[in-house]
Amino acid sequence: MTLYNEDIATIYYSYLTAIFALEESLPIKALLIKNPQSDTVIIFRKKKNGGAIKTRRFVLDKAERVFFMNSISHDFPHLPMEVLESEKA
Repeated sequence: MTLYNEDIATIYYSYLTAIFALEESLPIKALLIKNPQSDTVIIFRKKKNGGAIKTRRFVLDKAERVFFMNSISHDFPHLPMEVLESEKA
């Protein structure tokens, strides 16, 4: 598979699902922070057999965020998602 012409959101999502598979972890919550310039998505995950909660942060522009969040909500329909709006500086 070549990633040369792929969108960055696709690469981030492939990376995220690879982490889930390699670490045998599951997402427990998604947090979207809407900023004026770009958006930040934080995924909280935990191993299937317990353990500490880990996070992974992705910084995306508005168009990439839509694809990324739609992919997450499609693959994990019961995942709680929270949206925070940041104030303009």
